[in-house]
Amino acid sequence: MEEFSEYELFILNKITIMNRWCNKHISREDLLKGRKRSDLGYYGTAIDNLVKRGILKVYKSQGRNDYCLLKAHREMVISELKENAGKYPFIKPFHLERIR
Repeated sequence: MEEFSEYELFILNKITIMNRWCNKHISREDLLKGRKRSDLGYYGTAIDNLVKRGILKVYKSQGRNDYCLLKAHREMVISELKENAGKYPFIKPFHLERIR
């Protein structure tokens, strides 16, 4: 089982809830939207780490980097989110039930 930081889990949760499995993608700005300015570096590093680990894929779209979650990691990501649902308030069981 992979170990993810709180920031990585937040990114995985957001991209999963928004149903951005490859070939649908989301911009980096939209992934970071709503986070405190002082924490943006941590979330940006989390995105970069997920790309390096091969969990997220980078797309070039309209001159910017967009990201999607590889379908090959779907079950692993969903199980990690369910496992950590009680630890972090941003992972809501209601949202996990609605993942497509």
